Amino acid sequence: MMVEYHPSVGAEVDNARKHYNKELPGLGDEFVEEFERQILRIASSPKQWSVIQQGIRRALLKLFPYVIYYKNVAPDRI
Repeated sequence: MMVEYHPSVGAEVDNARKHYNKELPGLGDEFVEEFERQILRIASSPKQWSVIQQGIRRALLKLFPYVIYYKNVAPDRI
């Protein structure tokens, strides 16, 4: 499954990483690792999470209070 990101995702993830690293050195890197693991889970099984509206699904991160919103834009692309 190919994953395409909204243009703002990179900046949002980087801002969260910086914020968490200020709170506790290394915590921001853990955030990025968890984000990437969740993206891999989504890519391997995109229908696992609930649809919240018009084909948009929501996947929660386990350790951080963040949500990933996504949808299938093609059979092989989210």
